[in-house]
Amino acid sequence: MDEERCEELLREISTRLDVSFTEVKSDLQDMKADMKEIKAGVNRIEANYTVIIDELKEQLKR
Repeated sequence: MDEERCEELLREISTRLDVSFTEVKSDLQDMKADMKEIKAGVNRIEANYTVIIDELKEQLKR
């Protein structure tokens, strides 16, 4: 294998790695956004349960 071919292969590998890294970074950003949405949903559910529990406690006191 000559030097020119080696350089060509190194450029190709570098390009593929750059593309892969960019895709992984994008996927991680998407997952981070999804996690924020999930966390917000969990917080809403917890708030709803708190309201329900408080209402049930009030009903039991009566």
